[in-house]
Amino acid sequence: IASIGRLIKANPALRSGTQQLRSTSRSAVAMSRYLDGQEYVVVFNSGESDESIKVPVSTDSSRPQIGSHFAPQFLAMNSSK
Repeated sequence: IASIGRLIKANPALRSGTQQLRSTSRSAVAMSRYLDGQEYVVVFNSGESDESIKVPVSTDSSRPQIGSHFAPQFLAMNSSK
């Protein structure tokens, strides 16, 4: 939990940016958060197994990605692993 707090503190859009629902699947939900011309894509998976989800994005990536592999297709990992 502390690492999530540090991630949010270092990336203000995750706390106060504009939010947009991007995609849903059986057990995954993807949202974009925007702030100061940057887009962050956050994917949540409530299922018991990994799931692929395609997520459209509206801004070009100009910064290093945070966390696991970032591309228009994401693997939504089960958080209980």
